[in-house]
Amino acid sequence: MSEAEILSQTAADGAELNVRRWMPPGGRTPRAVVVYLHGIQSHGGWYAASASRLAEAGLAVYLPDRRGSGLNAADRGDCRSWEQLARDVTDLETWALADCRAAAGRRLPLGLLAVSWGGKLAASLAAMHHGRYAAVALLCPGICPQRDVPGHVKMKIVLALVRKRPEQRFEIPLADPHLFTATPRWLEFLEADPLALRDATARFLSESRRLDSFVAWAAPWIHAPVYLALAGRDAIIDNARTRAYFARIASRDKHLKVYEQAHHTLEFEPDPTPVFKDLAAWLVERLGRERCNE
Repeated sequence: MSEAEILSQTAADGAELNVRRWMPPGGRTPRAVVVYLHGIQSHGGWYAASASRLAEAGLAVYLPDRRGSGLNAADRGDCRSWEQLARDVTDLETWALADCRAAAGRRLPLGLLAVSWGGKLAASLAAMHHGRYAAVALLCPGICPQRDVPGHVKMKIVLALVRKRPEQRFEIPLADPHLFTATPRWLEFLEADPLALRDATARFLSESRRLDSFVAWAAPWIHAPVYLALAGRDAIIDNARTRAYFARIASRDKHLKVYEQAHHTLEFEPDPTPVFKDLAAWLVERLGRERCNE
C-alpha cells in the first residue's frame, strides 16, 4: 500500500483544509481524477487502502478531510452550512483537475467517490452539477440511515439554535465501533482513533438534516453513471430504502453490488480485496469511456 502525500488546500473563505493525495506509482500519468469523500465520524485516514488501490489502477485520488474533521483541527464538528461543504468539494475538484492537467497535458475525466455520510453530499453534488462527473460511486451511502439522533436530542438541538447557541455540542450516535465492523484489529483502531469525530455542533447537525431534505429530492436529477455498493450486515444504513432510492436515480447506467457478509465500513472487512477490485474496475471502465470520447 502506497503512502499518501498530505497537501493543504485553501478554501474560498481562507480556511486551510488538509487533503491526502495518491498518484499512480512509478511516475505514471493518471488516467482520471477521483475525489473521495469520507463519512461523518471518519476521516481520510480510514480509507488509505482503497485509495492506494485506486492509484495503482491509474487514478489520481484526492481524499479531503471535511472541514472540522480529521486533520482539520479548527472548528471541530462544525460548518456554516452544507452548501459550504459542497463548495469545499467543488473547489477541491477544480484544484485537483488543474494539479493533474500539467502531467496529463489535458483535462482529465472526474469521478466522485463517497462513503456513508459523504454519500449524501456526493449525491447532492451529482444532482446539482449535471455533466460534471463521469462516474459517481457510493459505498454504503448515508442517504437512508437506520440510525438517527434521538428525538429528545433533536429537541435540544432546536433549542440550542433558538437560543443562538449554534456551537453547542451533541454526541454523534455512532459511538459503538461494532456498528462499523466486526474485524478485531479495526475495532481496536476505532476505539483508539484520536482523529475520529465523536460529537458535532447543533449547527452542523441541523445542516445535516437540511442536506437530508435536499438529497431526498435529488435522485431524478442524477444522470451520471452510478455505482452503489451495499453491505449485507450494515447496522447503520437501511439497505431496502437505499435500493428504492437507487431505483429512482435517473441515470441509465447504474450498477449495484451487495457484499452479503460485510459490515458497514467495507474497508474494514478481514479481506476487502474483492471490494477494492470491483470498485477500481468499475471506475476505470467508466472514466475511460470519457477519455476515449475526447
